[in-house]
Amino acid sequence: MFLPFILSLIFARERDNPFYIGKTKNLKTRTRSHAYRLKVGSNLYCYNKLRKMLKEGHDWVIVTLEDYIPADQIDDRERYWISYYRAQGIKLTNLADGGEGGKGLTLCSSENFI
Repeated sequence: MFLPFILSLIFARERDNPFYIGKTKNLKTRTRSHAYRLKVGSNLYCYNKLRKMLKEGHDWVIVTLEDYIPADQIDDRERYWISYYRAQGIKLTNLADGGEGGKGLTLCSSENFI
C-alpha cells in the first residue's frame, strides 16, 4: 500500500549541522508534536539539545529529505539517511539506526553526544 511518507531532518544552528532524522506521514502534525514536547519538557536527549540551542538564540527548522515514499520503503530510506549522515561524522540524536520506530516516529536518544 502506498502512503506518502516523508523523511526529514531537524536542524539548529547552521543548516549544515543536522541532529535528528525522522519519518512522518504529516509534516505539519509532526512539527506540532515536536513543539509540544519542547514545551511540556520531554527529557529525551534530542529535546534537551533543542531546548539548549533555543536558549542560545538559535532557531530550528525541519527540512524534507524525501517525500512520497512508499510504506514498504520508508524504513530502508530512513536507515540510509541516518547511515549517510553518521558516515559524514554528524552526531545524530536518533536512538536507533532507523526503521525501528513506529510508522511516523523515530525515537531520540537519551545519551549525550555533545
